[in-house]
Amino acid sequence: TENILIAEDAPYLYINYSENRQENRPFISLNPKQSIHLFTGSKIGLPGPRVGFAYTEATIAIAGGDQVQLSDLLLSESSGAVLFHNPLALHSFDSLLHELDGSLRASLWPLAEEKLAVYRENREVVLAELSNGFGPHKKHFSWTEPDAGFFIAFTVKVPQMRMDDEFVSKLVRDYGVVVVPMYGFYPDDALERAPDTGYDQLRLSFCFTESEGKQRLEDLQDATRAFCTAMLTECGLS
Repeated sequence: TENILIAEDAPYLYINYSENRQENRPFISLNPKQSIHLFTGSKIGLPGPRVGFAYTEATIAIAGGDQVQLSDLLLSESSGAVLFHNPLALHSFDSLLHELDGSLRASLWPLAEEKLAVYRENREVVLAELSNGFGPHKKHFSWTEPDAGFFIAFTVKVPQMRMDDEFVSKLVRDYGVVVVPMYGFYPDDALERAPDTGYDQLRLSFCFTESEGKQRLEDLQDATRAFCTAMLTECGLS
């Protein structure tokens, strides 16, 4: 009734750990003519192929007063880099939308449940090892316990420590630990207001390993323990 168009970015609609996750209803299901649903295959499928899509039934007025389908406008205004994905990435995502017999999936929830079984185990392993490794040092470190997705934001409260590219490279070189600095996830205006924003944080992923079953959990334990050792050493707390 307010004639407001809602842009809904919902990458973790399926990948969340609440008990009632299937009761979550996106805006697009309530009013597809007044919302744009943005989603990504990277979360429900596999992180490598960067495949996303937008869905809307909205129309919009353009110059001259004509009404056009917003989906057509989005398509015409998209850049070539967005439109022309790696074909293998598109094929991999397309395969996730189909059953083994080639028929189109009626729902992505069964696929999400398969992924969640792995992500949930991984999440618990990493959170447990962080608690074990940094338990006596809670005043120096903190971390999120995500309700969705497969990333943990890890904050370092040790003075003079800066989580920049040089520090991340040192973790890789000296400890074989790979993490991502968080400063790149903040908008430019946040960094303009506070240049140190995000330089006290690291992003830890628990989405997958190259191993399966029991070995997967052991690899995650070893990786998290190595991260704890590296951070305690670099912060002078070991």
